[in-house]
Order: sequence, then C-alpha cells, then structure tokens
Amino acid sequence: MWTPTAQYKSGIVLEFMDQFDEAKKIYKQLINKRGLGDTWGAEAQKRLEKME
Repeated sequence: MWTPTAQYKSGIVLEFMDQFDEAKKIYKQLINKRGLGDTWGAEAQKRLEKME
C-alpha cells in the first residue's frame, strides 16, 4: 500500500513545483494501474480535474 501513496504524494509535490505535466503523468499512471474504484485512483482523478 506504500507505493500508491508515494506516487500520489509525488504528484502533489510536482504540482507545488509547477511541474504539472509530470504530475499529470503520475496521476494517469495511478488511475490506469489502480482504477477509479480505488481510493488512490479516485483521488488522482480529482487532482487531474483541478489542473484542467
């Protein structure tokens, strides 16, 4: 369970560093791997929507 948590938090850090393209890549990877039914996939989707 540590891996998706670390990935999600990495995306947030990248957002704070204004590296939005890299953050989007991480969030999309999380969604593809975990799915929208998973907590991390759903949270990643929310972050993507806020960036657009």
